[in-house]
Amino acid sequence: MTIHKASTPESPGQSQTGLSIKDKLTSTELTADPWVLQSHRCLRALLIIRLITALVVLSLSGCSIADTTVFPKALDSKSDSVAQQAKASQSSSVITLEDSSNNANSGLIQSGNDNIPPSSRAVTEVNKAKQKSVPYPLEMIGLFPYPGDSGLLSLSRNGKLWKWDLSTGARREVFELKNYVEVGAYNRKAGILALSTGSDVYLLNINRHALINKLSAVPARITTMAFQEREQTLLIGAADGRIYRWHYNTGRSRLERYIGHSSIVSAVVAHPYGKLFFSGDWDGGLNAWVAYEYREQPDLLSELIPGSQLQTELTTRVRARRRGDAGIEKLLITPNGEVLFVILQDGGIELWEVRGFSRRLYEKQVHRGMIYDAALSSDGSVLVTAGRDGFIRVWSYRKVKKGISQPAKYVLKKLNEIRLENVSALILSGKHTLIAGTKNGRLLSVDLPRSRETERLED
Repeated sequence: MTIHKASTPESPGQSQTGLSIKDKLTSTELTADPWVLQSHRCLRALLIIRLITALVVLSLSGCSIADTTVFPKALDSKSDSVAQQAKASQSSSVITLEDSSNNANSGLIQSGNDNIPPSSRAVTEVNKAKQKSVPYPLEMIGLFPYPGDSGLLSLSRNGKLWKWDLSTGARREVFELKNYVEVGAYNRKAGILALSTGSDVYLLNINRHALINKLSAVPARITTMAFQEREQTLLIGAADGRIYRWHYNTGRSRLERYIGHSSIVSAVVAHPYGKLFFSGDWDGGLNAWVAYEYREQPDLLSELIPGSQLQTELTTRVRARRRGDAGIEKLLITPNGEVLFVILQDGGIELWEVRGFSRRLYEKQVHRGMIYDAALSSDGSVLVTAGRDGFIRVWSYRKVKKGISQPAKYVLKKLNEIRLENVSALILSGKHTLIAGTKNGRLLSVDLPRSRETERLED
């Protein structure tokens, strides 16, 4: 296509052909290849169609353009929840009981999924806690029996203490310490709960729902605690490798210091008869201690730990001769005070005889990886462990004596195994009900089936 223009005298800015620079550009654009122009028009049309289509889709989905960045994520979460409900409806091994404090229809039973295979035992979720935006994790770090009641107390890292009615799933908040809680210990007889935040210890009276005492004299971060109920003292293990014994119920609080570990103290437990306590550290050190007020009374200790080592005024500690250097995670002791359970960080368990404190009775690898928590039944015949491998295992503990002249043997026999991940706290309610607290703030009730072994133990 050619543009004809009337001839005029040439002027500055015009070429010899009589066209100005502007006219030249226009003429060049208009004389371009018609196929190129057509392709440009088609591309523009396609872009406009795509834009209109996108706007129509967004308007139908109810999202604005500003919501397009989160729309795919919301869609994925919705589809995941539908898939979980469909999967849960195929399995009846997990039952979820709505929390009556958040739902008026507390009797409604709904299916849920907790990564438990259909062959596992029945697991009832006591609550379905709504995840709230809190400054600290909801992880449950302690489960304790409520004094004089069939209820249960749960302590979370966010400082909240809840009382649970296990029959209905109802819960109510007992106390809230607006701080990060690292360790908890419970004195059931006195109804006192100890909470640690950093290097401070708070004592809470459960019946009155009030703080009754505070200790700020520990110079290092607190890593473990346990009550001596008879002496009304609190054992405190710290990151400086020392153990502090707090006489909290006297008119003037007194704090004792026990030195004997070369690394962080990770576990303490009191002997049920008093006078003695035990401690373990991250390097595998295991010690038995005599409280200062009893070290000059050897006659009181001869039945518990005989030997000249503890019958002097200068010695208050006996160190166990352990093999290996696996760190100690937790210590438990049987109600009769005869056997000490040493829970190791590598998934093993050792049984030590308290009398003499020189003989390891038994050892066994019970989990692959760290053991998160362990609990003994009230009579000491059943042990429950939860490990990093995602299993809860139930063990029978018994003493086997073959002959009069032969020493008795102690064995652990696995009774049950349940696939349950993210468990952070355990407590046994009888021999057939296990209560488990999880890292995301859920409380689960696990029914342990009766077996010939447990029936024999009951008899």
